[in-house]
Amino acid sequence: MQQNYYCSSVSGRWGRVVALGVALVIYGATAGATMSPSRWSPEWSFGGGLGVHFFEGDQETQDGIIGTVQAAYDLSENWTIEGMFSLLPYLRANRVWSRSLDDYRPGLHQWTDSTWAAGLAIGGRYHFSRQYRLDPYLSLGAGTLFYGHERHDGKFQDWSVSSGLGMFYHVTDGLAVRLDARGMRVLNIGQANAQVTLGISWRPGVTPTHTFQVMGGVLDSDGDGLSDWEEIHIYFTDPHNPDTDGDGLSDFDELHRYGTDPLNPDTDGDGLTDYEELYVYGTDPLKRDTDGGGVDDWHEIMVDGTDPLDPADDLKLHTLYLQFDYDQAIIKPEFYEPLDVIALTLRRDPRALARIEGHADQLAGSEAAYNQELSERRARAVRQYLVERGGIEAERLQAVGYGFQRPREPNDPVYGNPVNRRVEIYIRSGDHIERHGVQPGMAPLPAEIR
Repeated sequence: MQQNYYCSSVSGRWGRVVALGVALVIYGATAGATMSPSRWSPEWSFGGGLGVHFFEGDQETQDGIIGTVQAAYDLSENWTIEGMFSLLPYLRANRVWSRSLDDYRPGLHQWTDSTWAAGLAIGGRYHFSRQYRLDPYLSLGAGTLFYGHERHDGKFQDWSVSSGLGMFYHVTDGLAVRLDARGMRVLNIGQANAQVTLGISWRPGVTPTHTFQVMGGVLDSDGDGLSDWEEIHIYFTDPHNPDTDGDGLSDFDELHRYGTDPLNPDTDGDGLTDYEELYVYGTDPLKRDTDGGGVDDWHEIMVDGTDPLDPADDLKLHTLYLQFDYDQAIIKPEFYEPLDVIALTLRRDPRALARIEGHADQLAGSEAAYNQELSERRARAVRQYLVERGGIEAERLQAVGYGFQRPREPNDPVYGNPVNRRVEIYIRSGDHIERHGVQPGMAPLPAEIR
């Protein structure tokens, strides 16, 4: 059986690999030198590749084709830990110089002309710029390689440490092409090897159907016109969702066209989504009361039936902060005066109707059903006061509760907001009824549910 001598140096080839890797890292990193790494999330990814494993020339086996399978997990924005299984299915035996024999000897025991090898490795990757299509990284690791046949040195196994360079090219949100090059120091025999592979990486949690959009080399994963880095580090929107708050407007349009909040579907807090205000009702999504007439847009449209763009038809609104005791709906004497003013207004206009609305704030642990019932009780208490002490006919008054559904200002997650603990009284004058009629929200309640 003829044996061929194979003793090329790995240093020249590894030098070219390092040069290529350095060029890729420099290109990827300088494509957005002012950018920071993209937001990370703890995600698994899986991949595989094919390439060449280079052995130093005086080792027992020649260079061979290698296949790899990887599983990786993101630890932070920059760091990923990775495990790898590799298989070298066919390795030709090499002839190596033996000082004791003063001649060449076979690399594998008993003149076997070929073998195979399988390896396990674990390591880490440091990524420079994950928000770009080109994503360079550095790698460090350690591993072992098992041979299918005993080598002439009597060993079946090598231990090695490695370092290298690589690059991902993101084709879609979940799919990337990967080029990896690394050098290895074989500890037990003091040799230097190298490995270059080309493969793919796949994140199973991301649907690989949405293609990245590119803005000057910067990733725009959801195609909304904002780079992933801007969404993550400046606006805190979702780089994989073009409409983060789900209001029907893209994040880009909200930020750069309308000036609305891409994290809040109702920027002005009036109860209408930003999209509804812009494209359905023609109101201003930045103003709770577009026409400045005193009543918010939602109430005009959904309850009053008035024009949110015409201040002349707004109802008369009285907002009262009656400061009920905890879990109570008893009106304190110090709040009789503002209620007496409302009663006087209604007595002066016998055709006027009033709608009394109770509102609560939302504290940590607040229950919607409880606050709904409490706000209704407090609204009924005001109605009862106006009937019994103010002399207003009961059929002219309607009492409803909204719980904490309609805050005027944001609630503190722990302490709520006293501005939201209020009673609002909307008065529709007799002249207004004559001109505009009575909307369902202002109609007297049937006696059985008053």
